[in-house]
Amino acid sequence: MNPKFRAWDEDSQKMNGNVEIYINKDKTIEVRSKDNKTIVMQFTELKDKNGKEIFEGDIVKYKLEEKTFTDIASFNKFFACFGLEDDTGDWFCSFDWLLENIKKNDIEVVGNVYENQELLGGE
Repeated sequence: MNPKFRAWDEDSQKMNGNVEIYINKDKTIEVRSKDNKTIVMQFTELKDKNGKEIFEGDIVKYKLEEKTFTDIASFNKFFACFGLEDDTGDWFCSFDWLLENIKKNDIEVVGNVYENQELLGGE
């Protein structure tokens, strides 16, 4: 599957996708933002219960053992995988582990960290 990206532009305060994607001769992919005020986020290859694509920076709500959690989709460089972190930046779990322990239709994108900060920290 080809990687997908989106971008948050701090100047316009909008998701606008202004990134350049390069495929190098060795087939590695390089993603560049237009400037240092553009934050690039990669698609995790997962969709939520409504079919919405989950990107880094998305705020995801899910149920685990009868409790509802709201965490942030992120990429963990140490474990080299996508997963969830809480609003303090602490790594919680990989998506692989989460999907082994909950139903896929219990995951829902409810916003993102750039437009919906108010959704974090309340669970």
